[in-house]
Amino acid sequence: MRIRSRDLIERPLGVLLFAALAACIVFAMIATCIELEAQPRGSPLTTTVVRGRVVRRDASHRGVEWMVSANGRRMHLSGIPRFVGGDAFPGDDVAIEAVGRPADPGSPYERHLFTARRADWVGRVVEVRAARPPTEPVAGAVRELHRLIARMRDAMVALVEDTLPPPHDAMVLQLSIGYRARETAGVAEWFRDAGVIHVLVVSGLHVALIYALIDVLVRFLPVPYAVRIPIGIVFVWVYALLAGLTPPVTRAAFMVTCLAAARLSGRDYASLHALAFAAVVILIENHRALYSTSFQLSFGACLGLILFYPVLHRAAKPLTDRAPRPAAYAADLLLATVSAQVFTIPLVMLHFHRISPVGFVANLFAVPLGTLLLWCGFALYLALVAPVLTGPLAAAAHGVSHVLVGAMELFAKLPCASVTVPAPAGWAIVGYGILALTSRWALGRGRWWGSAGTLVVAALVLGLGTRTRGVRSAVSFLPVGLGDAVVVHAADGTACMVDCGGEPRDAEQVIAPYLLRGGVRELSAVVITHAHINHYGALEELSRMVPVRRLYMSDFAADAPGYRAMLARMVRTGTRITVVSRPTDVPLGDGMLRLVPLWDDTEADELAARDSNALVALLNLGGATCLFSADVPLERTIPVAAQHDFTGRWDILLIPRHGRNAADTRHPACRSARVRVVSSDARAAGLHRGAAVGTTDGVISVAIRPGSATAHRDTEGWRIRVPPASLGPHGTASR
Repeated sequence: MRIRSRDLIERPLGVLLFAALAACIVFAMIATCIELEAQPRGSPLTTTVVRGRVVRRDASHRGVEWMVSANGRRMHLSGIPRFVGGDAFPGDDVAIEAVGRPADPGSPYERHLFTARRADWVGRVVEVRAARPPTEPVAGAVRELHRLIARMRDAMVALVEDTLPPPHDAMVLQLSIGYRARETAGVAEWFRDAGVIHVLVVSGLHVALIYALIDVLVRFLPVPYAVRIPIGIVFVWVYALLAGLTPPVTRAAFMVTCLAAARLSGRDYASLHALAFAAVVILIENHRALYSTSFQLSFGACLGLILFYPVLHRAAKPLTDRAPRPAAYAADLLLATVSAQVFTIPLVMLHFHRISPVGFVANLFAVPLGTLLLWCGFALYLALVAPVLTGPLAAAAHGVSHVLVGAMELFAKLPCASVTVPAPAGWAIVGYGILALTSRWALGRGRWWGSAGTLVVAALVLGLGTRTRGVRSAVSFLPVGLGDAVVVHAADGTACMVDCGGEPRDAEQVIAPYLLRGGVRELSAVVITHAHINHYGALEELSRMVPVRRLYMSDFAADAPGYRAMLARMVRTGTRITVVSRPTDVPLGDGMLRLVPLWDDTEADELAARDSNALVALLNLGGATCLFSADVPLERTIPVAAQHDFTGRWDILLIPRHGRNAADTRHPACRSARVRVVSSDARAAGLHRGAAVGTTDGVISVAIRPGSATAHRDTEGWRIRVPPASLGPHGTASR
């Protein structure tokens, strides 16, 4: 065998590249774990003036997010420029007054910022006091480039929002330039249930289409081949900046750059080496990205396509060559879908706690329609320079988007379209990955039955890792700010909630991730104690992600803004509503939740009347007694509990009125309770850990065990032992 001199150089370089990738992965794992341990949890909000340089700027319907590098820390700040006194661009030296705290890895949203954005501090802008352009020429040129791209993005957003109705305007913006819009929230749920949410994310497909489009267009220019290639690369990186330089886009941009370099040098393009090179560069720039969802899914899908698709395509080629062109295209698309999901299935189960059996079929429609909508979106942007084209291009984009949304809604409503599953254990993911690589090795040697058998074993390993462990009774208090969100886990696997936070983002960032991570597929009941927004505001958004079987509410349904409309929408989605007008028992496996309505027709103030006519929740779970009295003082709820045989020392007590009233904290029932929990805003009122457990510190879980009960904070793992009460003859606690 003749060995070329090129091989003597390229093979060692390939070995060095993969060795560098392994070193980067090991370093990223160790460094990120150390930083996560060192990152403070549950820090109170503070007001500070951030002085530093802007290194990143992202825009969405919620406003602008700035990343500021100050004193060796990266600080993620959000705000609306017209309300905070100004804007800033990468390269600007700024002085910004902000309210925030160190990023808490216990919060899913802040953990995402900590890993994907490398943010050490998260806050909201109060005022932009100063923003000075940089004096360095290079930094100034970078700033002007970002300003130009921001103006381009603003013009595109204005054009699409003016010409397309919602949610189709948001669909085009999300698909083409990654602009996050509020109107896609409900539509995104259909795409998620259909298993094609990747279509709405700017990914490598978009970058490849941009490069292919520019490559075709520049062929008509009278320029040499060596100039046409760099022109395409420039457009690719401009588009990457326009889309926000997310890990999938950055990965694809680096791989396309490697492809262009191979074409210019006349060498063969090694996609696996290009993928490794992109991973090394991204991990060097941000080692925490290894733990971000987008990084893992993007590289997992691309690795599956590189390893499995060529082999499957060659095997199916004799059949596809004889098939009609549409059938052959559908077969290739199906093979690509299967290849991409080989390594992403365990990651989807880990991060999203669901799988979509219809996703393989839905992709046959979503990918071509999404690609067509992407081309329509790019064509619509031509109206910025040729306004006469606005009408027909907008009509085309509207039509394609309507068909795409309708098709995904149909798939999402099929039976078992989306199946909620527990997150797999780490050993199961590693074992699955090793077996999947073994299957690819067997596939490459033509051992089809061996490959199929190995994949079956890999699926069994993943299934064993996701097997639901023994469910134990527990009560968990979630950090949702000025509000309450209590999850009750019964021994039979059912779960219910008492109140559910005040804002839709509480459901998206806190409640739903906690429930799905614990394998909760639906809530058997949700209790809304009273009609204050901070106790029910996240309910509707939560029901889209975790179905709610039954809703219990007080018959004092005051006309709070949006409250009645929200209840009507819940009914239309299949939730049954029970109005509690007398003491009602909700069975919960090894316990019982008793709801007692309070009556007070003497209160003239409407807001106060909602408190005094609330529901009091009395829980007996596994022999432990719990009191959730919402915003009703203890001096009123303790006698009510005694009337229902809930007497003696409480095991778990949620301090009412968010710990702001000294009469509650000094009440004998509060002082004697074994575990006292207070809402996350309590530190501002001076209630510290010595008096109660505050959800500022993260999720507070009280696990009830035979013989003992323990309370521990998920973020740091301290414990409080609580001996359980013995059950009386009627299932109530006796002392």
